[in-house]
Amino acid sequence: MIRFGVMIVCAMLAAVGGPAVSQDLGAEAAGSVQIEVVSIGVGGSAKASEWAGVQIRFRDSGIVQREVVFEVATRDVDGDSPLYQRTVTTNPGAGDELVWVYAYLQAADIDRPLMVSAYEAVPAGPALQEEGGVRFASGRLLGRTTTAGRALRSPVLGTMLVVGRQPAGLAGYASRRSSGDLWQARGHEATDIFADLEPASLPDRAIGYSGIETIVWSGSEPTRLSVSRAEALRAWVRSGGHLVVSLPASPQVWFDEVRNPLWPMMPEVRAARSVTPSQALAPLLTYDDSAEIPERLVVHALSRLASAEPDRAWPILQDAAGRSVVVRAREGLGMVTLIGFDVSSRSLASRGMPGMRPFWHRVLGRTGLPRDDDANRNLAIVQTEPRYFDADLVGLISQGQAVVVGVLTGFGAFGLYWLLAAPVGYAVLSRLGLKRHAWVAFVGVVVAFTAITWGGVTALRPREANLQAVVFLDSVEGTTRASARAFATVLVPDYGEGAVRVGRGEPEEVAALAPWADPSIRGAGGLDVTFPDVRGYPVSGRDPDRMRFPARSTVKSIRADWSGERQWSTFRAIDDSGAPGRLALQEDGSVSGELLHGLPGPLENVRVIVVPPQERLAKRVGRADIALARVLSPQVGGWSAGERLDLDALTAPGDETQAAAARRADAAFFEDLAAAGLPETLGDLTGVSARSRTTDRLLAAALLSRLPPSRPDARGARPIGLRRSTHGLDLGEWFTQPCVIVLGTVDLTPETDLPLPLSIRASGGWSALRGEGTAVVRWVYPLRASPPEATSTREESAADGDD
Repeated sequence: MIRFGVMIVCAMLAAVGGPAVSQDLGAEAAGSVQIEVVSIGVGGSAKASEWAGVQIRFRDSGIVQREVVFEVATRDVDGDSPLYQRTVTTNPGAGDELVWVYAYLQAADIDRPLMVSAYEAVPAGPALQEEGGVRFASGRLLGRTTTAGRALRSPVLGTMLVVGRQPAGLAGYASRRSSGDLWQARGHEATDIFADLEPASLPDRAIGYSGIETIVWSGSEPTRLSVSRAEALRAWVRSGGHLVVSLPASPQVWFDEVRNPLWPMMPEVRAARSVTPSQALAPLLTYDDSAEIPERLVVHALSRLASAEPDRAWPILQDAAGRSVVVRAREGLGMVTLIGFDVSSRSLASRGMPGMRPFWHRVLGRTGLPRDDDANRNLAIVQTEPRYFDADLVGLISQGQAVVVGVLTGFGAFGLYWLLAAPVGYAVLSRLGLKRHAWVAFVGVVVAFTAITWGGVTALRPREANLQAVVFLDSVEGTTRASARAFATVLVPDYGEGAVRVGRGEPEEVAALAPWADPSIRGAGGLDVTFPDVRGYPVSGRDPDRMRFPARSTVKSIRADWSGERQWSTFRAIDDSGAPGRLALQEDGSVSGELLHGLPGPLENVRVIVVPPQERLAKRVGRADIALARVLSPQVGGWSAGERLDLDALTAPGDETQAAAARRADAAFFEDLAAAGLPETLGDLTGVSARSRTTDRLLAAALLSRLPPSRPDARGARPIGLRRSTHGLDLGEWFTQPCVIVLGTVDLTPETDLPLPLSIRASGGWSALRGEGTAVVRWVYPLRASPPEATSTREESAADGDD
């Protein structure tokens, strides 16, 4: 609404123009630098409405080294052109070279070719360096290419990468009933899996992994990682990523401090080649009671080093012989999971192992059923209804009211002026016999309305920058780091240039800022109408932590991603005296201990999720894959800072009847959550208010991987949980080990600091941005590890009876 109103005024003043991209896009390329786009995204996995690395192969035919600016041109919702640039020193005569340029690709780019150019580098001015984050500007054009065809995937699809060979069982997460579906055949959102990647093809900056929740490394040695690629991967894990490493038969290189650049974040364990028969692995890998594990499969027992802290070697899975074969280490906000055997073994793959449900669900914390042709024939007659969990974002950050009022006031003033200056004024003068003074009256009306309009514009014009935001804030006990993703509209009160920055420039920060548009809208930001003075603006294609963009006294929609030393004091465990304490899981499933927080406002809509140990390993399809988490809501209006939350009382299971009712409620919570999403057309909602469950949808960004396959509703439609803008925010991997997860919301106010360092350039310096909105707070407290037992079919039947 805000943009539409402003564009109407602009259209009245000037004709709509096309976008300006760098300098002279119609010029013939000089051809002295030959360029080719090798890949858009890692392994060609780029999707719309997400950051992606554009890998460029180039060759400089010059005779001396020189600085060359490589540029990827896109378009934002205003019609302006972000020009993502990275400067490289070329080596003429050295043959082909490679460079990554990182760009945010809008939903509008899904079918649009990307223009990639090479320019001679000229020094950028001080303002552009400070506000735009680029050291060089574009000079003479040296080369250009344009990608052809459909290059991007739907923003709805998830992404998983496999470095090395394709492990068996993962394909189930990508299985769909038909090629046109964006969801699993028997689950919710589908995940595209890109396998057979080489270490040399990985990005050299953490932002290149944006939106990717899991990377499985199997069958390739880490020694092939360059220093920059290894640091990018480590930074991604520290920011909340999940790296899964599968050990080969000879795993020595993974434990070599010198040769393995990923060694600092590996679990602190000793890998001992086991002499126990591999058949003990069977309960982990398959539900097939007759399946035989290949005898030649090498299994390594993973034992924690005596010097290791608990969070550096959590045992996740043990086989029937009691060997720890899956162990995990926390690294910042993320984790590295180590598997003691080769999941890409051909002998395992030929037997359909490891299976998706018996193994991968327990490692990745996911749900969903493997493809079953008979079941899919039945599903073919069930109507599916996609439900989106992040469709509220664009409405929650809208700042249209004040500007629309101003625009409508302007139209009203113009209408009144026209009436008084023409028909009404003339009629009054005629009635009074003063028509000869018409020009004097006309000039008077003009002067009066000029003063009124000028005064009105001055009064209505915003004088200070502010924002409206939704921020997802993550923190984990045991680290002072935090990670945040913000969707916001920033009101820039000036004309000319605006500049916004995220981050503080600290060494281990990961920070990226991009113009954002609702991914459900297609076209150039969804509108064919743009500002008449659209321009290009350079953005660093290496470290895009700031933007210097055209400002028109209106709002700029942005997405900010950041990870670094936390700005908000979140949660801490205390004992009875208020001193630092610990939380502990009791045998009856309750959690002992107390919590308090130091958030800048009350925590509303609180959900405390208690994740118990995984269900014991078994060979029956009917048994739960992981465990049913308990979802508890403290009966308080809001949890204030400094107020104690007694987990003993909150999590007490009660008697058997109460415990059974609680289990049913927990199951219903996850089943019902799938129906809380918004359909493409709000009129399709039945029994769900589009507004009443906004908070549930925001909290569900952490839980989408845990939604069980939904059942048809009263109309016979099966709700399908999907998202477009919140990939990479799921906490599913934490459901594979005991922990406490606290979810809730905090209202943002102009009096409080944001949970991420977001600032605007004003009066020659950077000033912290403040405003209104919602912070979705997500905090994890890992409990003592407790891997599940493995049982044989006979033992299980004796304990539980037949289903």
